[in-house]
Amino acid sequence: MQDSDEPSADFEADAADTDQALRATLDALGLHTLADLKTRVQPLVRQATRLRVAAPKPPPEDAELKSHFGGLPYCEADEIWPQRSNGTPLHFVFQIFNRSDLEIPDSIRLIQFYYDLQGELSFDTDDDGWHVRIYKTLSVANQVKAAPPEALDTVPYCDIQFETIESLPDWEGLPLFDSAAADLSCVLDTNAPWESYQQIVQAQNNESDFTSQLGGYPQWIQSESTPEAENGQPMRLLFQIDSGHSAEVMWGDLGLVYVFYDETSDRMEFTLQSC
Repeated sequence: MQDSDEPSADFEADAADTDQALRATLDALGLHTLADLKTRVQPLVRQATRLRVAAPKPPPEDAELKSHFGGLPYCEADEIWPQRSNGTPLHFVFQIFNRSDLEIPDSIRLIQFYYDLQGELSFDTDDDGWHVRIYKTLSVANQVKAAPPEALDTVPYCDIQFETIESLPDWEGLPLFDSAAADLSCVLDTNAPWESYQQIVQAQNNESDFTSQLGGYPQWIQSESTPEAENGQPMRLLFQIDSGHSAEVMWGDLGLVYVFYDETSDRMEFTLQSC
């Protein structure tokens, strides 16, 4: 009797047929080598802005008019501090003022992000422990000193350094944007299907670890979860924020938060993934 843990002859034959058909499809596309894979994914490259969070320091007098993590946010008269549906206030995490060298939609002047860092984790858009405040216009004449709730601990103030990088989909997301490229990477190394593509990604942005960034493509900790825009295309990443930087912010167990934005409809989607 055949050991149940061993693949059957029929299974192996089907797998061989599938592999042969896949190689034939790639041959028809002229895709054979690592160089072909690199050429194939170049049209996918997007500009992104990496965020490097500096060491905590006392905030300057004009901190509310600067891009930064922690401290206090820019605030205009009559604005209400974001809170959960039960009245629990959210922590101010960061704000970024748009400028020409940052990968933020042109229609946005300022992004602010709030999250409940001490309560139950919010993982999805429908959860109420997160809030993104977007300013399409700024009225500095109406600026007031932000007044966070007294019992709310503040995140340490940290400056942000910006770096322009080139972004490609991660291995989890590649089939969404180019299934043939994913198939070629599988054929190039059947034992480690992701390895060939990952070499190209790391050479492109000189970064192998998870990072905080504006724009580009998400780096998924678990599975590919890019939401769909109104036009049926994948939504654009507005930002992703990593755990464990100088601002002492953690998303579950070394997780990341991802916010997607559809500029046409102003729709926003939120996801937190953790290890």
